[in-house]
Amino acid sequence: MRVRLRDDGGYTMTELLVVLGVIAIVSAIVMLSVLTALPALQLRWAAAEIQAGLNRARTLALSTRQNVCVEVLATGYRFRRGTCAGVVWADAQTDSNGLMRVSGNPTLTSTASPLFTPFGNAPQTGIVTVVAGSGSQTVTVTASGRVTIP
Repeated sequence: MRVRLRDDGGYTMTELLVVLGVIAIVSAIVMLSVLTALPALQLRWAAAEIQAGLNRARTLALSTRQNVCVEVLATGYRFRRGTCAGVVWADAQTDSNGLMRVSGNPTLTSTASPLFTPFGNAPQTGIVTVVAGSGSQTVTVTASGRVTIP
């Protein structure tokens, strides 16, 4: 017959190691899923930035009552007044050349430079393609001036 002299009520070393092992495995799974999803999130964010920039150009055309062309370059975009060969629009959000850069440094290409009129429409439509990592996303400007990400 065994007699217990006292009951500590604690956990054994084996139990603690099992719990730590489970926590480590769950943490590893979470980290892998975050690292896998991060490039796709960065691409979506860059496309949303381009969409916001194009909407800003449309708003500038409406508020200043003049055409605004969006010149898309590989490293960013800039606004031009009047025509796509017009004066570069520079402000506090641009560098000295009027260039607005997109976070994450994706590569940008465009079928044509979107042009917005003082009425908010876009007689010169375009598709801006954002390439980051192994993925790409398009931002479309329709003739009505609507900017969408399909």
